[in-house]
Amino acid sequence: MITTLDRKLLRDIGGMKGQVLVVSLVMACGVAMMIVSQSVILSLERTRDSYYQRYRMPDVFGQVKSAPLSLSDRLSHIPGVATVELRVVESALLDMEGVQEPVRARLVSLPDEGKLNLNQIFLRRGRLPGAGAQREAVVSEAFAQAHGLQIGDRITAILNGHRDHLDICGIGLSPEFVFEAPPGQTLPDNKHYGVFWLRYQSLAAAFDLEGAFNDFCMDLSPGTPPKEVIEEVDQMLLTYGAPGAYALSDHASSKRLGDELRIVRALSLAYPMVFLCVAAFMVNSVTSRLVRLQREQIAQLKALGYTSWQVGRHYLNYALVIVAAGAAVGIIAGWRLGHTMLSVYTLLFHFPELQFQLDQKALVMALVVSVAAAVLGVAGAVWLAVKLSPAEAMRPEPPA
Repeated sequence: MITTLDRKLLRDIGGMKGQVLVVSLVMACGVAMMIVSQSVILSLERTRDSYYQRYRMPDVFGQVKSAPLSLSDRLSHIPGVATVELRVVESALLDMEGVQEPVRARLVSLPDEGKLNLNQIFLRRGRLPGAGAQREAVVSEAFAQAHGLQIGDRITAILNGHRDHLDICGIGLSPEFVFEAPPGQTLPDNKHYGVFWLRYQSLAAAFDLEGAFNDFCMDLSPGTPPKEVIEEVDQMLLTYGAPGAYALSDHASSKRLGDELRIVRALSLAYPMVFLCVAAFMVNSVTSRLVRLQREQIAQLKALGYTSWQVGRHYLNYALVIVAAGAAVGIIAGWRLGHTMLSVYTLLFHFPELQFQLDQKALVMALVVSVAAAVLGVAGAVWLAVKLSPAEAMRPEPPA
């Protein structure tokens, strides 16, 4: 049932709809920013964790100059080590048609027999290199898209100073290269840098590393601290020119994604609070001015029997209307902007699938914070209306 005060509220809002619209839009910006940032964090974290788990992202990484494959048993028997993958990882130059600048490739070996235990490849198209295949390779999806590569294409490569070729048999992704950037660079350059996966024997023979490895990764048992394993691995590989193993948190790709999440997490608090604080100030200005202009109406309402609580609640409703309008616009804008922002991240981070997931906790938090900001902003004006007595309100407000 619509009361007299409700009709007055609707009439007053209609008379100052411009001010209400502006304040609501400022509040909507705060709500939208909170929903966007928290939902992007949730989407990236869940996608990363699921991808790492399903495709076996290792816990420890390291390099050596050259070490025999026979060390596999000793590394596997280190307490806490569940799986060891010994690889050959080398760099090569590619001769890409139509590209003047040097194009670098990171070549990663795959086991000659059996399936890949760690850093498993998600194949977008094609297949893995065949057993015993000399120059078949899977290429990273970002590099393939940048050059328009297809299954069956042949690329000229300089392997260990010798001109050779790579035949594309598959296009895929690996959790090890979610962020695919050249070493030492902060942004990806898919036109001039790509990752290729070849069979071990083919890659080892090209770089004179038969029966040896120069890169390794390890999966640890649940609950095993990486630090203790890293210390023992470094001690074991010291004579083979190992610069030092490192944990997943220090891996270049994982660290870049983690840094991005920390930045977004910090902005998810700073930016919304700025908009909501401004909105609270504007709510206070609008309602305080309204109360001063309606001193006589407040006196008449109280003289007619309306209690101070009823009058105060009436002016509090102005803030709630602003919150309702701002929250509705903010939720819709946050949903749409979240999809747009996540699509931008697909240019930096490469997952098999990256879908926007609305953070319902952030939605509730945004509503609570916006209501709190509006109530805080209107509190002074409500108190001004509550404390006015009818006799005092009938007189003009004394000058400051």
